Amino acid sequence: MLQPKLILLSLVIGVASSPAIELPEAQYITDQLLDEKSNQVKRINPAEIYLKRVKEVEGTEARVKLWLDTYITWARSLSRTSDWEERERFARQIEEIGRYFPKKREWPILNKLLNDDDGAYTGSKTEGLKFLIALLQGDEATAIQMLPTTEQENEPNGKAANKGITGALIGLSNSSGSMGYQRLLPIYELAVKESSMPQLQRKAYAEIIHHIEQNPNRYYSEVPDLTQLYKGKALDAQIARLVNALGDNLRPHRLPRNMVSPVYAYIRAHDMVPNEGFLDYLDESSPTYSDDIAYYNDKREDLPATEQSYRIRISNALKSRDVEEAWKQWEAFAAADSKQAGNFIKSIFGYQSRNYPSETLQAIAVRLLEVGESPELLEILQSAMPLEAGKNDPLLARIRKLEKASSGSVKEIAYRKLEWDRLLSLGLHREASAAVQSILTESDRFLELLKSKNQTSSLIKYARAMDLIEEPELAGAIIELQKEALDTLENYQRQSLVGELATYYSQKGDDLAAYNQLKSALHGVTRNTLEQGRVNIVQTLALLTGLYTKNGQHQDAVHLLDHAIGWRAKDLKNVSIYNRDQIFEVDAAVSLHAIGRSHEARSILRDYLRYENNSADSAYKALIEIEGAAAGDFFRELAKEAPFEERPLIWQAVLLKDSGELEAAEEMARQAISIDPSDGEMNANNRLRAYAVLADILKARNNEEAEVFENVVAAVDLSEIADEYRTAGLHLDALRLYQESLALFADAYCVRFRAAVELEAAGQHADAEKHFEAAYTLMPDQFGRIESHCFGCEGAFEGERAETVAERVFTRMLAKRPEQASLHYLMGYLNESRNRPEDAVQNFKKAVELDPLYYNAWSHLRNLAARTSDHALGLKATKAMLEIAPSRTLGSLGGLTIAQTGQLWGTLESVLPIMPERSEQVYPLKASARMIEESGTQNFDNWRSSKDYQTAGSLFFLDYEIKQFLTESLNASNSRF
Repeated sequence: MLQPKLILLSLVIGVASSPAIELPEAQYITDQLLDEKSNQVKRINPAEIYLKRVKEVEGTEARVKLWLDTYITWARSLSRTSDWEERERFARQIEEIGRYFPKKREWPILNKLLNDDDGAYTGSKTEGLKFLIALLQGDEATAIQMLPTTEQENEPNGKAANKGITGALIGLSNSSGSMGYQRLLPIYELAVKESSMPQLQRKAYAEIIHHIEQNPNRYYSEVPDLTQLYKGKALDAQIARLVNALGDNLRPHRLPRNMVSPVYAYIRAHDMVPNEGFLDYLDESSPTYSDDIAYYNDKREDLPATEQSYRIRISNALKSRDVEEAWKQWEAFAAADSKQAGNFIKSIFGYQSRNYPSETLQAIAVRLLEVGESPELLEILQSAMPLEAGKNDPLLARIRKLEKASSGSVKEIAYRKLEWDRLLSLGLHREASAAVQSILTESDRFLELLKSKNQTSSLIKYARAMDLIEEPELAGAIIELQKEALDTLENYQRQSLVGELATYYSQKGDDLAAYNQLKSALHGVTRNTLEQGRVNIVQTLALLTGLYTKNGQHQDAVHLLDHAIGWRAKDLKNVSIYNRDQIFEVDAAVSLHAIGRSHEARSILRDYLRYENNSADSAYKALIEIEGAAAGDFFRELAKEAPFEERPLIWQAVLLKDSGELEAAEEMARQAISIDPSDGEMNANNRLRAYAVLADILKARNNEEAEVFENVVAAVDLSEIADEYRTAGLHLDALRLYQESLALFADAYCVRFRAAVELEAAGQHADAEKHFEAAYTLMPDQFGRIESHCFGCEGAFEGERAETVAERVFTRMLAKRPEQASLHYLMGYLNESRNRPEDAVQNFKKAVELDPLYYNAWSHLRNLAARTSDHALGLKATKAMLEIAPSRTLGSLGGLTIAQTGQLWGTLESVLPIMPERSEQVYPLKASARMIEESGTQNFDNWRSSKDYQTAGSLFFLDYEIKQFLTESLNASNSRF
């Protein structure tokens, strides 16, 4: 059953048949990174100072005082530098300092210290913090007192009447006029958007509108939601003032959603000409929509058409399937501004394509094909033209005709590349190979073309395509061209592409070539270039570690950990790296275990699973290799800490199966599946592991149902291989594989959906609709409380056909199963995708009413509440999410306002910490740590993982607005200290 999948998989990853070749020793790598004397001046790190001193203090008040002293040290250090890189480093430091922010019960002590009459903690360094605490606590009187006002700024000599933010924080004692207001705007906006105190918000907005009236051309921010600040006649008066103040600068995209209708109503009532952008923002569900459109057309009829109006007219015609009108408007747009018209074509056939009926787009594409000659246009049309099997494809014929006519011109090579792309899409392998050979005879011109389009990194994709159609020699020639292109790239781009090349070689089994590629990336890298931030080699070192581990050279892997500088961290837990196909921490642990240092390996794996990624199957497997059945206790701890994660349950099921407890193992595996049936968060090698484990268990129990689950896994694995073909540009081959996967198991929604998308792209609309219908019918029973879409299914309801079919299916199913929460959830998801937030809110509310633990429904409610400014709903949803799955929720709290954070502080302190305190050291990176200690160049890119922030204070200081407010308010060039 699985044989076809295994054959295809060998093509994708290039399984090597020859034994591994021993790689050069890691000593060569560490010697290449010269450990010369540092040129850096050691920097102060207040966070580290705090961590050392906190162990020495006793008592609550002493600890709060130490935190405040640490904050002031940070603020003073920040205020003395104007270097933007240094300021970025300080912005990351405040995250770590914020981790130890006093608990709610300690706030009175903090306020007492900040407001004592002795002046020890008053002044410019703490005013910003005091203002934030006032917003956090809802202390309106203090916040208003600190808020600078127009009257204060207009005192004689421009001096503020108080020593609040105006003078002490921003340092504007000598500033006046528009520049002064421009610098004060962030304070006013913070007060309006981040607090829930109406008097403060209205006072702050009064300053904003005053600024707008004085400087309408200098206001670039989004307008605050006045419907939340004013009601009745007061709201009408403020809207009138706003519209008249902004005048021609009133842009609808800068208005909150709730503001568009009342602002447009004012424009209509006063016979004003609306900005062209309103046509795209008017509410189609409004009872006045037809009149609104008629008014817009009447008022703008005699005005010259603008870029925005052309875009809107073409979009509306496409949505209405009016090909003639869309083409007429396109021709007019192209005549008026060919460059912008061309950019618009890129968008409607690119990221916006699924907003329009595919047949209409294809009709426009055919017309463009008839008149267009530029390679750029034909490249855009690649994705829009139906894939006509065989050589009679219209796009292919057009490309070949133009290529022949351009012989000897600069465009010829561009047409050859387009021919190659189209042949790959059509699955014409022999012709595609011939096209490659032709292009490679003009490799210099081809490389120049790719450089001009910034597409040199695409060569690896082409090499993979050649591997998939079994043309290894051509793949090798393309890779040689890719290596030649490396020399044209900057440091960071080059490091990234070298990593991709090394991964390519390693997947093909050529570890020595991968090693040589990575080693070349370290050429010229020295201690000083690392300290100055001119190059980042962390990914390169991690890939080298993985190569040594894979090749069984474990001593060399550990040598890199201990002796390489350039990790940008003192400890392995702080190494910042992302690689979908490799987990550096697992490689390090495997090598340490192999050389007898199992205790350290165990610490790394446990730390990684608990604080970084509890879905890493390779980490679970490695830990079982070390601990055996004893690992089960740790897996149970993980499951308790993260009840909506399925991996701890899956690997408990594996241990139960191995110990012969088959009934308990089956129950555990089924429980894992119920959490997230689609398992879409995992990559191709690990998806649906719970199904595979369950199949093994059922087979051991002689249960015939085992074959069903084997087929599920085989079908999805084959569809993931189809994704590889699609990514490499082999679209008809991918479609064939999707259809083969359906033959193995037709009842997987994700396979059905991806087949539908490919069929629609190929112009097979009737078949596409059948698969959309099947996919949506399967969805309700294959979505858990936390669903995760498989790759390619993220935009599950984008496109008119998909929306129409989904609505029909869900409506029919809801009539039969009104008590199924997942159906209400999916209808909400559909309405949200269709930009119907009010309807979506009602759907999601019904879902959580039927199932209060429906985490993703709460998550959507929270997002919609932010869009509609329903702060009460947002607070309720966030609180529910924290109580249901705190570990999953922690990383998504960045959108909370300061007021909401204050209101949720008690909940946060009650659920945190959800995990034990993280060890200060997991595995010291000795040489890297020594360099950092000597130079003070600690990397803060990943100082703490999101799961390690287990205090309310840490989450508060993670907020971008807060970090920006504090760092910008201490701008050295404008401070008085």
